[in-house]
Amino acid sequence: MPDTDSMVLDAAPVEPIQDAESETQSFASLEMMPNELDDATHDRLNAKVLKYAPISRLPASSDPAAPFLAAALLETIVSTSEGSLGAPYQSSVKAMTVLHEHPSLFPMLQSALEAGSFNEIRNLSAISAFK
Repeated sequence: MPDTDSMVLDAAPVEPIQDAESETQSFASLEMMPNELDDATHDRLNAKVLKYAPISRLPASSDPAAPFLAAALLETIVSTSEGSLGAPYQSSVKAMTVLHEHPSLFPMLQSALEAGSFNEIRNLSAISAFK
């Protein structure tokens, strides 16, 4: 039986997951779009996100799990949007891609989760571009 205390595992570098569609797709800029939802609708959607979000707080961006948790949160925001946002972000690959292309989205997601309000996230051009 090998001595497991002296074994060294070589870890291969982790490459971003990509598919043919995500390699060629570029997401829109992070500009605020006109608010198309009334306050009551935003409140209802916010409650759904908070109910189904896999986390209650995003870790610091330096945490290795942060991009995956942020992508899961973005997927939750889209999947609970009652069709007001497009279905493409229900894919982890596409959610990770938009987060990679727009690093400023991560702190926006952190702030939104802390405030319990995702109104501004829903109104970002990069998110609403898939309506």
